[in-house]
Amino acid sequence: MNIQVKSIDINGTVSEHNNHICYLGIIKHLALAGQGFQPRLYKLMRSIGFFLHYSEYLNPNILNTNKFSKPREELYDPTEISQFSNLVGKAIADYLSKSIYGCNLTLNYEGVMKLVNPNLNFNKTRADLIAINLSNWKT
Repeated sequence: MNIQVKSIDINGTVSEHNNHICYLGIIKHLALAGQGFQPRLYKLMRSIGFFLHYSEYLNPNILNTNKFSKPREELYDPTEISQFSNLVGKAIADYLSKSIYGCNLTLNYEGVMKLVNPNLNFNKTRADLIAINLSNWKT
């Protein structure tokens, strides 16, 4: 799948990027965006489960058409399509943060904030992911 991106870096410089992600890469980023980078058995199980659950959307033809599949009519569910769309957005953000900016991992914003303060309530617009580049990490 080809992804065309315009990005703005921390200095305000605008860049255009053409990125390509393979079929297994799409599945990996869909299942693991925001999950950190430690290899764990549950992450493999999550990836397999994700692939099986959303297989109607993951026709291998997406590599040629740059579009995800639509489920068969008897499986059509607007709520699930919205959930899948949200996951695709996070997956693309995860992939691009790593391929363009060299980030090592992404974490779910709300999960990190709950670790910081378990009583936080989220009523405002917020990011889905926090991307971290460990080579630029400062203490």
